[in-house]
Amino acid sequence: MPLALILLAVPVVALPAAVWLPFVNGPELWLGLPSLLVWSVGWVLALTPALAYVERCRLKAAVLADHPSYQRLRRSCRDNRQSCQPT
Repeated sequence: MPLALILLAVPVVALPAAVWLPFVNGPELWLGLPSLLVWSVGWVLALTPALAYVERCRLKAAVLADHPSYQRLRRSCRDNRQSCQPT
């Protein structure tokens, strides 16, 4: 999950940072459009798959937590008081 959150943080930070980036917040045109518009649209489009990946990881972790073998592993670790790693 930390990788997913780092992946999500990149577009979230890039969107408000556009105001302070001189190569974005200037009078230039990129692809015939204002550079700030292209920057914002690009990062909004990048944000959608990042959010989908975070959701997918979250659901995968929830399904894994409900799986019977994972529940058995958690019980055995709790009973033995040792660190167990799922296989």
